[in-house]
Amino acid sequence: MMRSIRTFVAGVRGLHPLWQIWLLIMMVVNGILPFFFLPELAAIVTLFGMFSGAFLGLVLVHLHGFTKLLGLMHVPWVPMIAAQIGLYSGFNSASNYSLWLTAAILITAISLVIDAIDVAVFFKTKKD
Repeated sequence: MMRSIRTFVAGVRGLHPLWQIWLLIMMVVNGILPFFFLPELAAIVTLFGMFSGAFLGLVLVHLHGFTKLLGLMHVPWVPMIAAQIGLYSGFNSASNYSLWLTAAILITAISLVIDAIDVAVFFKTKKD
């Protein structure tokens, strides 16, 4: 597993700096900020989605290396975003919780679109 972690970290370091910033934003919004909103259900679901996705990512790196197939690591984010949307009660600028959940939904949605494109590109190039 340590080899998979090293491969993943090396792959991230090899990405364009803007992608590295995007990954950092995703990790902060979905992997760190939810701790501040525990025991809210949205925070629990988000942490579960984040950490189960990270585990899946390490398995994918172990099996296939650092490729666009890693977009599949965010499959657990599909039920995560469904729960986030279901628990969303509307934006209330006076609430840090509302601000975080709004950001989490937007970032997760954008990430899932990017992931779908990456996985499609992976399979298209594999096919050719």
